[in-house]
Order: sequence, then structure tokens, then C-alpha cells
Amino acid sequence: MKALYTAVLYKPLLNVLIVLYSYVTFRDLGVAVVLLTIIVRFALWPLFHKTTRSQIVMQKIQPEIKRIQKEQKQNRVRQSELLMELYRKHNINPLSGFGLLLIQIPVIIALYQVFLNGFKDISASLYSFVPAVSSMNHFFLGFVDLTQPSIVLTVAAAVAQFIQGKTAGTQTKSEAPRDPNEAPDTAALISKQMMFIAPVITLVVLWNLPAVVGIYWFTTTVFSIFQQAIVHAHLRTEAAR
Repeated sequence: MKALYTAVLYKPLLNVLIVLYSYVTFRDLGVAVVLLTIIVRFALWPLFHKTTRSQIVMQKIQPEIKRIQKEQKQNRVRQSELLMELYRKHNINPLSGFGLLLIQIPVIIALYQVFLNGFKDISASLYSFVPAVSSMNHFFLGFVDLTQPSIVLTVAAAVAQFIQGKTAGTQTKSEAPRDPNEAPDTAALISKQMMFIAPVITLVVLWNLPAVVGIYWFTTTVFSIFQQAIVHAHLRTEAAR
């Protein structure tokens, strides 16, 4: 299993990073990490897009879900049937996010290992057509040492995480207005809490990690913000048809 993981994920990602570093970014490792992160996110676009769409639509149809659960609380079979009809109507699978997350986890782990460990002894992991790198420039834009923690990048990643949560909450709220007399939505409350918890977690996790991980975290979060906006735009277009 480890050999398969190395051959399918770790080595390809490491080699793409070295190619970017050698030929595209003028030996700026930080810029190479940014580009590799963007490439991976585009490669995983369909997975992230589907997950994000399902999450947004699930938030929008919460009032209908609650109504069905309330009206059919004595008949669980009928409740399940109506909920499945609702999910089919909106073309979502409430469990799809878990499956897609399982697919994404190995990729995220591979990226993490590439950024943390890939620069120590990479000669044995390079393909024959990839140029050997005798020494790596571990600086981003000439002044951020990627092997050391960076408070600036850590704070930037946390702020980006907050903006992502804030944007998601604002857009979902605007598309799914709630009756002020209705009881608070548990999912919405959790989402609001995560808007503050996620940045704190980001600060704690990245505080002592090398800045190279902070660059990845910041880049993928900013990418998610734009992807979120695109998904919302697509949903508004669908609703207008």
C-alpha cells in the first residue's frame, strides 16, 4: 500500500514541484508551491465542486427538510421516501461529502509530505527526465524562509479561513432567508461557530510548522473562496432558469 501511495501520489507531486521550481518559477520554491497547489485544486475541481454544491444546497433546503421531518415524524418510512425525493429533485447526495473527503485525504497527505519532507533527499524520488537539484532555494520571494515558521503567513492563512467562512455564511443566508419566528437552525449555528473556530485551528496548527505549509494552506483557502463564489453563481443561474 505504501509503495502504491508513493508511486501514484507522492512521487508525481514531488516531480511536478521540481519541474515548476526548475523551469517555471526561476528557482523560487514558494511560487512553485503556490502553482502546484493551484494545479492540484484544478485537478480536484469536480470533487470539490460537487461537495461544495451539496453543502450549499443542503443549507438552502433545510426548511423543507425540517417540514418533512415534522410532518412525517410518526412515519419514518414515508419520511425517508420524501427526503430522498427532495434530494433527487435538487440533484444532491447528502452523503457524497464524506466519500469525496475520503478521496481527497490521501492527496492532502501527499502534498503535506512533499512540502515537509520532500526537500531533504529528493534524488531517489525523481524521474529520469526531471533535472536533479543539488541545492534548493528555500526562500519565497527572496525573504520568507520556507523551512521556518512564519507568523505573517500563519495570520494570512487564518484571515483567509475566516473570509471563506464569512463568505459562505453570507451567501447561504442571502439565498435561504429564514423566518424570524422559526427556531434557530442547528446547522446554521454550527456553521457560524466554525467561522471563528476554523481560523483559530489554523493559527494553532500552523504556528510551529514550516512556512511552506502555510503557503499551501493560504493558497488552497483562497482558491476555495473563489470556487465557492463560482458554485453560488451557478446555483443562481440554475434557479433563474
